[in-house]
Amino acid sequence: MESIQDTTLAALVHRVNLREARWQETYVDAMVTYVLLQSQKECRNAADIVKGIQQLHVAPVEIYVTEVEESVARLKASHKIVEGAAGSLRLSDKCQAEATASVREWQQLEAAVRDEWLGSVHAKYPPISPDDLDSLWRSLIDGFVAPVVLSCGAASVRLMGGAAKRTLEPPIDIKRALANSLAGLPETLREAAECSFTAFLDTDGRRRQYLMGLVSLVFNLYSLALPKTALEQVSAKHPLDLTLLLDTNLLYSLLGIDDTVFNQAVGDLVAIARKAKEYSGGKVAVRLRCDESTIAEFCSGLEYRASRWGGVIPSDVVAETANEVCQLDGVLRAYLHQIEETHEQVSMADFVNVKIETLRPYLSSQGVEVVTSLSATAFSQQELDNDIAAWTLRLSKKGMPRGPARLRHDVELWHSVQLSRSSFKTGSTSFLQPLYVLTCDNQFIDFDRWKTEEQLQLEPDKAICMLPTTLFHMLSIFVPRTDDFDRAFLHSLRTPMLGTRENGTEQVAEKIVRTIAAWHSVSREIAVATLSDRVLLSAASKAQSPEDVAGLLNTSLTEQLEALENLRKQDLEKMRGETADAIQLRDGSIQELQKRLNSQNAQVAALQSNFDTVNAQLTQMKVETEISGAAAALRKQRILQALSNGAWSALIGAFAYLILKGYTYATWLSGLERVLVSATCSLGLFLSRYARGPHPHVERKIATWVLTACALVLTVSLWVHHRGEASRVLAVLTALEPAIFLIQSLLWVWRKVATPGKHQDDA
Repeated sequence: MESIQDTTLAALVHRVNLREARWQETYVDAMVTYVLLQSQKECRNAADIVKGIQQLHVAPVEIYVTEVEESVARLKASHKIVEGAAGSLRLSDKCQAEATASVREWQQLEAAVRDEWLGSVHAKYPPISPDDLDSLWRSLIDGFVAPVVLSCGAASVRLMGGAAKRTLEPPIDIKRALANSLAGLPETLREAAECSFTAFLDTDGRRRQYLMGLVSLVFNLYSLALPKTALEQVSAKHPLDLTLLLDTNLLYSLLGIDDTVFNQAVGDLVAIARKAKEYSGGKVAVRLRCDESTIAEFCSGLEYRASRWGGVIPSDVVAETANEVCQLDGVLRAYLHQIEETHEQVSMADFVNVKIETLRPYLSSQGVEVVTSLSATAFSQQELDNDIAAWTLRLSKKGMPRGPARLRHDVELWHSVQLSRSSFKTGSTSFLQPLYVLTCDNQFIDFDRWKTEEQLQLEPDKAICMLPTTLFHMLSIFVPRTDDFDRAFLHSLRTPMLGTRENGTEQVAEKIVRTIAAWHSVSREIAVATLSDRVLLSAASKAQSPEDVAGLLNTSLTEQLEALENLRKQDLEKMRGETADAIQLRDGSIQELQKRLNSQNAQVAALQSNFDTVNAQLTQMKVETEISGAAAALRKQRILQALSNGAWSALIGAFAYLILKGYTYATWLSGLERVLVSATCSLGLFLSRYARGPHPHVERKIATWVLTACALVLTVSLWVHHRGEASRVLAVLTALEPAIFLIQSLLWVWRKVATPGKHQDDA
C-alpha cells in the first residue's frame, strides 16, 4: 500500500482521534476531503468519490457509498463542500486552505526528519552520494517502516475482530519485506542500511512525532474494519478487562538480559499496562500474569546457556571488545556487560543463578502474578503430540528448527489458554478475548495463526497470541496519548523487527568469544581484529567442534601477528623516512633562520648607528640652543647694564655741570670747558661702574679712549687759556681719573697677552 508515503493522506487522516465520539464520520470526511483535493477528475456524487478512493489505492478497507453520501451531506451543511456550475463537488476556499495548511505542516515535519536522519547517515558514511542518500530514504520508508507499521496495524485490527464485513489486507511478512528491502539496495549501501534502519525508530524529538503520525495513519485507515461491538464499547465507555500471560522472551527482557532496545520496550510496556486503569479513567484493566511452565522454561533456558558457555571467565578487555564488536544474544551480552562494569571475575553459572533466584521477587515487584496453568492431563495428550509433530515438520521445511522443550511449552501453553478462556466472564459487548499470551516470538505467533485459522478454521479474533504493539493499539482507543505512551508505543514497534534477527550469527560469535576468553592474555588490538574478521566468522560458522574453531582462531591469530609485524616494519620505515626528511628540513630551517638572524643583526646595528648619530645631533643642537640662549641672555644683561650705567653717568654729568655753573670760582670756565668737565666726569663714572662687571669688552675700551681724548682736550684748553695755579691743579685733577683708567686698560691688555690661561674669567 502506497498510502504511508502519501503526505496529503497522512496529513488529513493521522489526526483522527478514535477516542472521540463519531470518529468514523471524521475519518470518512477526511477521506472525502482527500479525494476532492487530490483527484484530477470531477466528482459529481458519492459513487465518483468512492471510485476515486479505489483508483488512488489509499484505503486498506472497503468504504461504502452510503458512508460517503452521509459525509458529503455533512460537509455541505458545514459549508466545507460546495457545488460548482456544472454540478461537480469541490472544496470551499476555506476548507481547501485549511487542508493545504495541514498538508504543508506534515510535509515540513517529514522534510525535517528526513534531513536530520540523512545528515546522521552521511556523517557516519561520508562516501555516500546525495542520490544514494535519496534512495536510502525511499528504501527506509517503503521497505522498512511501512512493513513494520502496516503489519502491526493489520494484525491489531484482525485480533480486535476486524474485517468481519470489510476486505482487510492480510498481515505483511516483516522478515521477507526487510530482506527484500536490503537486497534491493546496492552493496555499498547495505551496511549503512543495516546499521541505520533500526536506529530510525527513535523515540525522541520530531522523529517520534513523525513515526506516531504514521502509526496513527495506518491504524486509522484500518479502523473502519473494527466490529460494531468495539465501536459501541468505546462510545459507551464499557469497562474492558484483560489478562495477559507473559511469554518467556518477555521475561528475558524484563530482567534486562535481552537486546537493549527490547529490554526498554518491555519495561515501558509493563509500566503502561500497570497504569492502564488509571490512565483510561477506569475503562481498561490489564492484569499481568506469568505461568509456572514459562518460568520453568526460562530457568532451563538460562541453565542451558550457562552450560553451553562453560566455565570460561573472560577478561575485562575481551568483555568490553566483544560487546562493542560482536552481535551477541542478550544473555551473553548482559553477562559480559556485568564483567565490564564491575570488573569482577564472575562465571556464567553464578550470573545465571542470580537471575533465577531473583526472578520471582522481581516479578512480584512489577505487579506480575505467577499462576499455575492447566495440567497436561486437562487436554488430549495425543492432540499435543500431533500439534508438536506437525509444527516441527513445518519449521523444518522453513529451515527454522526449534528445540522440543520450547515447542512443548508453546503448544501446552496455547492449549491451556484455549481451555481457560471459558472460565472468564466477559460482557456481550467485549470485542477482545479475556485472556492472551503476550509475546513477540514469531514462531509462536505463526503456530497460533496456523492452529487458529488453518486447522480450527476460527476467526482471527480468536487467536491466542498478542503482540505488544497490538496491546498499545488497543490501549490507544481508551488511553490519552502522552509522551510516555508514545515512547513506549514506538519501543514496541521494534519487537517484530528484533524477532527476525539471525541466531546463527550470534552463535558463531559466541564460539569465537568463548575461545578468545580462554586465552590468558589478549590485547585489545588482537581482540578487535579477531572479532571483526568476517572471513573468520564465515569459516567458524562451518566448524564442527570447538577444536576446529580454535584452529581457525590460531590461523587467524598467526595471520594477524604477521600483518601486525609487516605493519610495524612499514611504520618503522615510514618513521625513518619521516625522520630523515625532518632532519633535512630542520637543517635547512636552521640555515635559513641563521641568515635571517644575521640580516636582522645588521639591521639592528644600522639602526643603532643611526640612533647614535641622531642622538649626537640632538645633543649638539641642545648645547647650541643652550649657548645661544645664554649668549642672548648675556647680551640682554649687558645692554640693560650699559643703559643703566649710561643713565647714571648722564645724571652725574648733568649734576656736575650744574654745580660748576653755580659756583663763582668756576665762572672763569667757558661753556665748552664746562661741557668737557661734565663729559669727563660722566665717562669716568661710567667706566668705573662698568669695570666692576665680570666681562669688560670693547665698549669699555672705546669709552676709555673717548674719556682720554676729552680729558686731554680739557687739559690743553685750561692750560692755554688759564695759566694760573688753580687751573693747572684742576687740569691735573681732571686728567687724573682718565689716566688711571688708561693705565688699567693697558695692564689688562698686557695680562691677556702675557698669561691668557689664568684670566679666563675676565674674558
